[in-house]
Amino acid sequence: MAKEKGLFQGIKVPRDGPVISHLQCADDVIFMGSWSIENAKNLIRILRCFELSLGLKMNMSKSKIFGFGVQSCELNLVAQSFNYSVGSLLFIYLGLIVGASMARSTHWNPIVENFQAPSKVIKSVEKTRMRFFWGGDMALKKKVSIAWEKTIAAKDKGCLGNGSLKAQNIALMGKW
Repeated sequence: MAKEKGLFQGIKVPRDGPVISHLQCADDVIFMGSWSIENAKNLIRILRCFELSLGLKMNMSKSKIFGFGVQSCELNLVAQSFNYSVGSLLFIYLGLIVGASMARSTHWNPIVENFQAPSKVIKSVEKTRMRFFWGGDMALKKKVSIAWEKTIAAKDKGCLGNGSLKAQNIALMGKW
């Protein structure tokens, strides 16, 4: 509502993408906005109103303010005036390293090392993979020309070698 009323300006995603003001997962939120002291102050005021109206308290030790392409004196001024600490790249959010080049395999280690998918999720993803290999249509039931076991079995056994997600999950958990 604050975005709609012009109290908070999100950031525009390139190539005719949407304007994003926040990402949320459970009780973790990242707010994103165009940089201006007024925009930052309005967001902090909105968060204070949220605290007061719901009786919830933000964890200030986990809360950080970031500014990209912003002079550090300006960022520090806003952070100090509202008792926030200034964050810096790299940081972890929901298990992912933010600000890192995800093209480097080492940055995926926290995810790989903690990968533990529930069997229901694995079955659902495997079903989607099956449908893809068998023609891509999730709605149609049709006769298949190759058994799923042959698509996941190893290439040295004359099969496609796509591998089983269940086996991969077990292997990753064994490593963990």
